[in-house]
Amino acid sequence: MLPGTATLSELLARSGYSLAGAHRSLRAVTASAEIAAALKIRKTTPVVQIQSTSWTAQERRYDTYETYVRTDVVPLEINVSAVGQ
Repeated sequence: MLPGTATLSELLARSGYSLAGAHRSLRAVTASAEIAAALKIRKTTPVVQIQSTSWTAQERRYDTYETYVRTDVVPLEINVSAVGQ
């Protein structure tokens, strides 16, 4: 049973899935009929499609997803840092 006090990242790390890296791609796309309905927008409205894959230090992939974002509702912010360079 999960106690509900840890973040998802903490729970994954305790299970052997510590984040070592991830790849995310962002694209401006026109919403499909299904996505437009879910986001309550017109089919012609542009949205940001995000595809992501995360992996462990052993290069074991453990989290992949695709999502669509209305940037008028959710702003996208990106931080970049060089670790161990």
